[in-house]
Amino acid sequence: MSLPINEQQKQLDDYKANNPQFAQWLNSLEKYSTENVSTPPTIRDAPVGVDAEGGIDWMQSYFNRNEGNTCGQAAIAALLDFNKLNPWNLQRWNQGHWDDEEVIQRIIGDGFGPNVFFGVFGTNAGQITLALQHYGLYSGFRYSPPFGSGDEQWTDVKNWVVNGHPVATLVDTGALGGNWWGAHWPIVHKVEGGQVWLANWAHGWNSPVPEDAFFNAFHCWFLPYGFNYCYAVCQPQ
Repeated sequence: MSLPINEQQKQLDDYKANNPQFAQWLNSLEKYSTENVSTPPTIRDAPVGVDAEGGIDWMQSYFNRNEGNTCGQAAIAALLDFNKLNPWNLQRWNQGHWDDEEVIQRIIGDGFGPNVFFGVFGTNAGQITLALQHYGLYSGFRYSPPFGSGDEQWTDVKNWVVNGHPVATLVDTGALGGNWWGAHWPIVHKVEGGQVWLANWAHGWNSPVPEDAFFNAFHCWFLPYGFNYCYAVCQPQ
């Protein structure tokens, strides 16, 4: 269960006081956000009944267990695989899917590696969108305005997912039972009955979490403007 925001803030302040390296990381991220957050492109509405070539049963989770800040590249890999694109003609292994580390390294080699503060802090939605566009998909991203409720963004995510297009979403891992004040890019591929199913999450591709818990995580309240209720969509051109 997620802690109330005021209690999280108190714990975050205490953690920063006792961990100067983490405090420096967060301050640097806030500075980066102020100087580098771009305006999201306009996202078109998800067309009703248009599914990706792969289909929802093709959704696969990707992880690079040797590197901790490549979840954005894993998200790119999962969305490319879902859409049955193979830009590098890589051999498919596990039930027709790629080797995790190999595909992530190919994406990085194409110039779409972690890019936030020289790659130290992972990948932003703009980089994910550029990569998906480069590989031939339509793609765009959004985040909430300052002090936004996130309702509009979450409604849009669900609209894309219901129409057959999984969405990369930035979440607070602590709000979903992981490490506090961590950020991660899982893929939302199903929302039904008050549950949200995630790929690229801790328990594989078919990991349901309560919708209210996911929405709290989607806030990423501790991150600066440009990273709150943030997501990237894609579909075939």
